[in-house]
Amino acid sequence: MYSSDHRPVVLAVFDDSERSALLKMSLAGRGWDVIRAHTCEQARLRAHEQHIDALLTDLVLPDGSAFGLLRSLPARPLVAVVLTWGNQHGIRERIVSSGFDVHIVRPTTAEDIDHDMRETLARKAKRTA
Repeated sequence: MYSSDHRPVVLAVFDDSERSALLKMSLAGRGWDVIRAHTCEQARLRAHEQHIDALLTDLVLPDGSAFGLLRSLPARPLVAVVLTWGNQHGIRERIVSSGFDVHIVRPTTAEDIDHDMRETLARKAKRTA
């Protein structure tokens, strides 16, 4: 169960290392421990090494997709967020039906991402309390 008295851990999976580094700094400044990965394989390895509270990922990655990544993690994170560059027809429904909690369409801000992840964590914590 998520506890608000610990620093939540987010696994951020983006193939763009510059954007990934900026996002890490922004989310770390908002109280997250951020673990970065650039591929599905790296993300799976990181998730085996450490518990994660949240997954934040691009939809398309160099070696797969967010859909396959979420299914292949050793444990389901409390919150799973996918970012896309547009709202293609039917994509939101597919994202939600694949187990993601939040779909964010770019451009967006770290503040918005932080808000959506924390809101989802809090909502899930209330359900299990």
